[in-house]
Amino acid sequence: MFVSTRSRSRTVAAIGLLIATSAVLAACGRADSTPEATRAAVDDEPATGVVDVWAPSGDANYLDTLLEGFRDDNPDATVNVTVIPVNEYVQKIQAAIASDTLPDVALVKADGTLLSGTWSAVPDGLVELEDFFPGTLALGQIDGVQYLVPWYNNVRVLLYRSDFAEKAGVEAPTTWDEWVPFLEGLREGGAAQPFGSDVSWGTDTGLFVSTLAKSAGAELVSEDGTEWQVDTPEMHAAFEQYQALFADGLTSPDGPTFLDQVSSFTSGQIGSLVTGPWVLAQFNEAVGEEWMQDNLGVAMLPAGPAGSVGMLVGGGWTVSDSSDNPDAAWKVIRYLGQVDTELQQYEGFGSLPPRTTAWEEADLTDDAYLEPFFEQMETASASPAIATWDQFTKMLGGQAEKMIRGGVSIDDVLAEGQSLADSIGTGR
Repeated sequence: MFVSTRSRSRTVAAIGLLIATSAVLAACGRADSTPEATRAAVDDEPATGVVDVWAPSGDANYLDTLLEGFRDDNPDATVNVTVIPVNEYVQKIQAAIASDTLPDVALVKADGTLLSGTWSAVPDGLVELEDFFPGTLALGQIDGVQYLVPWYNNVRVLLYRSDFAEKAGVEAPTTWDEWVPFLEGLREGGAAQPFGSDVSWGTDTGLFVSTLAKSAGAELVSEDGTEWQVDTPEMHAAFEQYQALFADGLTSPDGPTFLDQVSSFTSGQIGSLVTGPWVLAQFNEAVGEEWMQDNLGVAMLPAGPAGSVGMLVGGGWTVSDSSDNPDAAWKVIRYLGQVDTELQQYEGFGSLPPRTTAWEEADLTDDAYLEPFFEQMETASASPAIATWDQFTKMLGGQAEKMIRGGVSIDDVLAEGQSLADSIGTGR
């Protein structure tokens, strides 16, 4: 049966826990609690003309289907959606900024891309900003001005085969010390490979290592935002923990890859993985609710020395300053920001809605699968607003590969990583 690490009755309180995260996000220097709009309101007339939309693969894979309703309601508007591979997206956006060839609408991550100064502020009254989780709003604000209409705001948690765990008599780990014994138990219970880590050895790997580092108490960037901090005791502890997950064949450096994780998990090839909420819909499509009830467990990430600290990632929709059709572009975003549209996206792809009202309307707070995601949000740490964040995480992923595949010592990996990070810089 389904296993959660917390009482199901606490799920209803999750909205309050998410709201509490606003203080954490505000501490990042990103946002004012009351966003302002600096652009005139958009009218209610049907949209006309051409609107080009860019988004990274993943959450946006369902976007073209999602916009069918907008096209029906706005027959004189043409919306062209371009879904770009997620590993290429930031580079494509940066190149478009440099060449002044941005699309009308873009899904912008809450990272350095937002700081480029090429985006328009959200028009007054476009959507009910007070309905969104404060954390999602904070990720899209600069100096109190809202630039993003939130679209997704995710943390990753631990998913595991509860049937294997029950057979071996082990429970989901709550600390790093319990993690390896738990994985050994999953193998005893039937998992061919107890843990399926992302082995792209790029940005996603680096994000996982960064999450471990935050759980060890690391500050990835200096207080003034001018220097990356890699060669530290906290980062050393994170790399040690990452290395431990590969010991004795607990994880394979050869995969399965991200695209094969669902099939590998349901077949029993891997017994656990760290992933986001989108995978729940993929599991439901692949094997159905009954299988999930009997075999899927969801838990918060095991806590390191500084606790169970997830890495908050997210982004939202915005319009480029160079758009030739800004009113129609904002109308597309207004449609995407409606409760019904967000719930359709959740049903179609599994993206968690950024509005509290959407959660309430669909009774998502009563879903036991989502409870650990809420609880992980309570201690989530926002990714830093640094222009080179993606380069930094990609570098960390490469250093992790040198340790796992190349056998390079952690001390040497971090020393070289610090040098590489200094070369990358923070853009400040």
